[in-house]
Amino acid sequence: MMILAFAGELCLIAALFWALYSLNRHATAPKAAVLVLGLALGFIAVTASMGASRYLGDSTLIAWHDWASYGSKTVAMPLYLCAVLWLWSPSGRWLALLFGLLGCSPVLGAPAMLTDLALVLALLRLIQCCAQKAVLVLALVALALVPLCALLPEPDLAMGLFHLALAVHFGLIAWFIQQQKAA
Repeated sequence: MMILAFAGELCLIAALFWALYSLNRHATAPKAAVLVLGLALGFIAVTASMGASRYLGDSTLIAWHDWASYGSKTVAMPLYLCAVLWLWSPSGRWLALLFGLLGCSPVLGAPAMLTDLALVLALLRLIQCCAQKAVLVLALVALALVPLCALLPEPDLAMGLFHLALAVHFGLIAWFIQQQKAA
């Protein structure tokens, strides 16, 4: 059993639900982008739910969780940031599509690093064009901490901090979404 990894997954699930709740209450957003964003966040939440069961010892979900984790990283994460950029950077919508395609390209055999590049570029563009820069910079820092967790020698601690860094990222994005409502 990996208790810290399980706890990290629970934090991630909570942050994702907060982001979904924040988005759901955003009545002025275009419906197609909201749908893409909601589906991407929901898929990541389902993946985290499988991970929580896996880290409590349910070995039947290992293959499913591995598959869903790959889909979350290479499809859901780029689509989520593409939708956020589409919603709150109207002048950069063509960039949002480009970053989405670049981020999903590893599914077709491109290097996996292109997903990471697309995520960082999308967040940098969002930081550039939005007034709430501090929240987005912190979200970028949290996302940048995710791959560094793999360097930790203890697997339970590494996975726990990995998911906690993702939870902080999505919590900050939920806060950003709520700030956009008020603006």
